[in-house]
Amino acid sequence: MDIKQKQNQIRLDKARRAGAWRFRGVAVVAGIIFLAAGPGARAQLPSLGKLFGPHMLASHLDIEIPHPPSLTLRLSLKSVALGRPEGECSNTVQSAIEEDFVNSGVTVVDRSHLDSVMREFKIDSGGLIDEKTAAKVGQMLGAQALIFLQLHQCMSNQLYSGQGQYITYTTRSMVKGSLRVIDLASGRVVAAQHIEGTRDAQSTEGYPDNTATMDGAQKDAAESVHHMFFKWTEKKHVVFFDHSDCGMKDASALLKAQDLDGALHKAQGAMDECQAFSAKKKRPELMSHLYYDIGLLQFLKADYDNSIQNLTKASQGSTDETITNALNDSKTAKKHAEEIAREAEEDAMLAGRGSGNLSATQRKTSTGPGGSSAAAKLKELQQMLKDGLITKPEYDEKRREILKSM
Repeated sequence: MDIKQKQNQIRLDKARRAGAWRFRGVAVVAGIIFLAAGPGARAQLPSLGKLFGPHMLASHLDIEIPHPPSLTLRLSLKSVALGRPEGECSNTVQSAIEEDFVNSGVTVVDRSHLDSVMREFKIDSGGLIDEKTAAKVGQMLGAQALIFLQLHQCMSNQLYSGQGQYITYTTRSMVKGSLRVIDLASGRVVAAQHIEGTRDAQSTEGYPDNTATMDGAQKDAAESVHHMFFKWTEKKHVVFFDHSDCGMKDASALLKAQDLDGALHKAQGAMDECQAFSAKKKRPELMSHLYYDIGLLQFLKADYDNSIQNLTKASQGSTDETITNALNDSKTAKKHAEEIAREAEEDAMLAGRGSGNLSATQRKTSTGPGGSSAAAKLKELQQMLKDGLITKPEYDEKRREILKSM
């Protein structure tokens, strides 16, 4: 846990303790006021939500979200072969991937045996083989899939924020690349996916050493490969409004039981009833909280467009930081997902995904007028980024141009 996370956790714990005592004190005062007031005066008292504040009627939940593998492979994944990795720090990342496969019960073919077979059949690192050759290779290796890792970014940056004596120094390490999976029954590239890992470390006394952040980024990149092939569970801490009105209490119970679909269905089904109830009781915060709950559930299901739409409605007329932060998180997640999708599409183009094996003509078109292959140009471009000769936006633009020219 880094410094910022520790500070946030300390603040959260203090808020919870303070909130608990404030709730008890306000509850006693509210009870005295309610009992002392006459029947007519009671109708004019503020609602519990207004009296206690919005978070007195919210739950802090730690939930686990199960995810299926992101790849839907028609392979009996009992044994795999890992080709020679490419790119800086790729050996370290591939070692972590190999260890994860073994720990997950998948046999990894010995590297020397794989190298021998690849030399015999003249298979290059691009993994371009026809169906007949693939079947022979698969039989000799006893593997269902051949996997190639290529990293095009492995670097650390130093950032700072604030001014004067209130400066926070951040070291950020990033690992990015692609993974190609070849079905050894058909020779087809059945997957070409983007992988990445990012870790930050913060300090107020100077830039933290990048050893730990780079190690964490490499582990995150290897973990993203695990998510491609195996089931995994994501842990989330969320704030969920659970008023007894508008079905929020029932939706909260379903969320606690890890039933995301059920919770979302319950919350959406209460929309019309809640709208009428909120208007009748003059409690607009109920609709705001219901929109938030629905948007949060959609965020957890990675339905970012609908999540942003509902969280935007929740934020209208509300100054609650929980709602504002959730909206910003959903917008950031959507942008990140779009970046990954774009990079995955570019990686798929480079790998020849969806077009089977590259023909001799296609191999020619991947070589520029000066005789440099697209792969060589990409490596040169990556080195320029690492040396600080170009910016990241310039790198992205040039990379797209090279891929389009193929």
